[in-house]
Amino acid sequence: MTTRGRIITFILLLLASIAVAGAWGFWLSNYRVECVGDTALTDDAFYFINDNDRRLAVIKADLRGEAQAQAYIKKYEQNIIRTMDDLTIDSDGQVYVYVQERNLINNETVSERVYKCDFESSGLIPAWDLFVAGSASRLAGNDASGEDSVDIAAGDVSARNCLSVTVRDGILHYFTIDNDPATMSMLALLHQAEPGMAPRVYSTAAYDIAIGFTELVYTRKGDIVFSTPEGHLYRAGADGLSSEQLYPVATAAEAGADPAETAPSRYYSTDQPHSRLVGIYYDGANAVYITDIYQDAVMAVNTDSGEVSRYFTISERFPPETPGYAYNDLNKRSFTAEGNFISDVDTANGIAIGVFNGNQAGSDRMFYEITRTDSDKWKQAGLALLAIWLALGVIFLLYRLFLLISGGRVPLVSKMLLIAIPLIIVCMMCMRYMIDQHFSEQIEEYQIKQLFLLSQQQQEQLSAERIKSIDIENPFNSVYYYELRQMLTALPAQADIYNGDNIAAEDYLTVHNFSYNWMYIVRDGEPSFLFCDEYYIDMPAEYYIDRTTMAAVREAIDQKREVSKIARDIDGSWIKIITPIQDETGEVVAILNTGTTVDAMNYAIRESSEQLSQIEMMIMLALVIILSILLIVSLWPLRRLEQSVQDIINGELGSQVPVRGRDEIAQVSATFNQMSLTIENQVQELTSSREGYYRFVPARMFEMLRKASITDVQLGNQTREEVTVFTFSAVDFDDIVSTMNGESMFGFINNIYSNTVPLVTANGGVIDRFINAGLLAFFTGPSEEALNAAISIGQRVDELNAAGALGLERPLELTCSLCYGPVMIGIVGHEKRLSAATVSRSTNMTAFLNRKGAKYGARILTTADVINRIDDFDQKYRARFIGLLSIDLEGRTEKLYDVYDGDREDIRDLKQRTRELFERGVNLYCAREFYEARLVFIEVLKQFRQDAAAREYLYLSDQHFQKQDTSEVDICIEHF
Repeated sequence: MTTRGRIITFILLLLASIAVAGAWGFWLSNYRVECVGDTALTDDAFYFINDNDRRLAVIKADLRGEAQAQAYIKKYEQNIIRTMDDLTIDSDGQVYVYVQERNLINNETVSERVYKCDFESSGLIPAWDLFVAGSASRLAGNDASGEDSVDIAAGDVSARNCLSVTVRDGILHYFTIDNDPATMSMLALLHQAEPGMAPRVYSTAAYDIAIGFTELVYTRKGDIVFSTPEGHLYRAGADGLSSEQLYPVATAAEAGADPAETAPSRYYSTDQPHSRLVGIYYDGANAVYITDIYQDAVMAVNTDSGEVSRYFTISERFPPETPGYAYNDLNKRSFTAEGNFISDVDTANGIAIGVFNGNQAGSDRMFYEITRTDSDKWKQAGLALLAIWLALGVIFLLYRLFLLISGGRVPLVSKMLLIAIPLIIVCMMCMRYMIDQHFSEQIEEYQIKQLFLLSQQQQEQLSAERIKSIDIENPFNSVYYYELRQMLTALPAQADIYNGDNIAAEDYLTVHNFSYNWMYIVRDGEPSFLFCDEYYIDMPAEYYIDRTTMAAVREAIDQKREVSKIARDIDGSWIKIITPIQDETGEVVAILNTGTTVDAMNYAIRESSEQLSQIEMMIMLALVIILSILLIVSLWPLRRLEQSVQDIINGELGSQVPVRGRDEIAQVSATFNQMSLTIENQVQELTSSREGYYRFVPARMFEMLRKASITDVQLGNQTREEVTVFTFSAVDFDDIVSTMNGESMFGFINNIYSNTVPLVTANGGVIDRFINAGLLAFFTGPSEEALNAAISIGQRVDELNAAGALGLERPLELTCSLCYGPVMIGIVGHEKRLSAATVSRSTNMTAFLNRKGAKYGARILTTADVINRIDDFDQKYRARFIGLLSIDLEGRTEKLYDVYDGDREDIRDLKQRTRELFERGVNLYCAREFYEARLVFIEVLKQFRQDAAAREYLYLSDQHFQKQDTSEVDICIEHF
């Protein structure tokens, strides 16, 4: 490559790398909001957990949406899956997050840990190891009363056991749940853990074991605020001995108190006997915010005084016509002491982070992605640019090292491997992709089938009439509600997900297939929670479940059929079967949501893919080794061929290589041997005939250059002469020699030259160069000599054709052309290799006319300049005027003549007989009398059917004779 080429390549690489690095730094490296686990808000920043299905990250951003830092951890590590929740900010600004690790093979909880977010290193630092179900049944330490610690049941080994994690003043607080059969109470156990200490039970709260808890909050005052599935809010004191209902509260009249003596804020009228809550959100100070669907409001409950106030009206703050989102699209809300709050928002355009300023409508900010700061963008772009050039540098160094080892050569084996290996990799990747897709589809189809059977099994046990009989406002008073809960939680064991058709379980990894059953009650076409883990009963389903699942629920209600969907949340991906429960009239009274985790299935597929990758790597390595051996063995004769070429270079002419086999290399070797012998013979001939070299350069050439011999010739010698330029060539030469081998071709060409060259030299011609089976010569004497040479060559070829001396299936036809004008004759080339050359427009015109001869059936085509230089031309030769030639560069026209003295006798007689008629037609054409010319050429063709020139003129006349205006018609038959 030249220096200029290297510079251009470097500039192109630099521009391309800058473009890629800029795209990465300024666009591609932003944080896309994908799946939000939890959110937190401060006065000047907000935090959220982002799950991009590869890693879990806590991202910190300012209120403009610019990322300030992040701390992340891998979501998957071998057979472990991590989930992240409960984002909490301590009073000193430290950010903590809860992480659960679960084994995908058996779905057991491996660890529950609270991490501190280290934004400096972008990592997570373990702060507390929490209780893990099944690993111990008693926590060390004492409870608040000073008695022995409380026993904690192992419970579901797959479930989350540490609830509502909070870090306050450097101390960890979290809840676990236990049952006390003696008192028929469910206990909420509040654990406390100081830095470096194991958790201990700090306080408790009790509620009816049949109802249970939904959400729990530990206030700064030391109280426990909790809600129940029936939608009631309670406060338990630090002693855990009594609980007070905070919401809903009765009016003064309902409570039997004097309205005049009752603080208005303490009692809030409920228009319905049952309150439907969406969630409780503690602001970290003294207020709990709840969403009451009946009241169309977000209520603020003072956790110290119990006062209730309306924070804002939902329909006013988030009216239904609000484009993009509504209040029921908000999840994971987090309130501050100032009343501001943050939430992830499931909008029509995807997941976003919403920051809301109190109850001031119109101040909402939505962030679909968190942008990096300008300095961070430049940093990312710089790192990307550095990485690109480091990669290019490594590639260049490897290339130079390869050249150093190979002695500066790039062996053919290496080139073929560089092409073959990527192709093998691409093919294997495509094959693996197709196998994975087929494998995934087969397993997913099997999972959906099993899930469908499970939902059908549950559906058969359900009674639509009894479901309708449940009082949704007081479900715990219904015996069937408890039976329903028992049926929906009694799931069959499903440990093996590889029992589908044509899938051998023993060939694959066995993983746990965790499933669940939820039920929504449907009233007036709208679904609400009936039994869904610890969610509030009668809460509208659209206020919590994701849009994908909600759309499936509505489809099942509208179309009254099962609907399958795949949805994703912070706990992973799920295959869901939405089954409508219909009564005798066909009305949908409930929806059964049966789901199973996809994460275990995906893990098993990944494990199988990794095993397949190992097999693929072994196959690829074996293919590369086999291919390398085959290439080396196949190309080994080339090494011997290379050595023989080097021998010839060193002067050992005639060197031979062994010829083995019948492949291409054997053919090349045989050709090389022939070439080597030919070179040896030719060099010997050249050496022996060195003294007679001048025979290959005409003596006349030296005379014109005023040189005595060839040894006096130097590069750049030149002279200008007025000469007649003559050329002839065989018509259809390429077609003639296409069927010949090399020996026949040379024999044919030399046969022609042996019969024609003497005729040229005998008439005083100087041969400039040979062209295929023709030649170019010039005549410094009278133009008559050149014309005589052309006529003699034509007659000689006719004799050879008649005798069959050329060995052709059909007679050889040739064309000759002559021009007169100035030419430059000189020496061109290099000091080591000189050649005589003739350069002029006359030589170019001669070559041009030579190509046109066959078109007009003219064996000898010449210009008027040549004819005008011959005395008594009309008495000596027979010719006919054939038309006008336009010389465009000079802006003039020249007459062309067909001299047919050199034609076959029969052609010559026909041309002579029709000469006068033909020339009359040409003159009429030149006078633009196209119709009359057409009639004349028809007459010519009646007498001489083979006349190609007459046919051409007839065609041109037909093109023009019907035109109204012929003044613009070009009458020149050729342009040069």
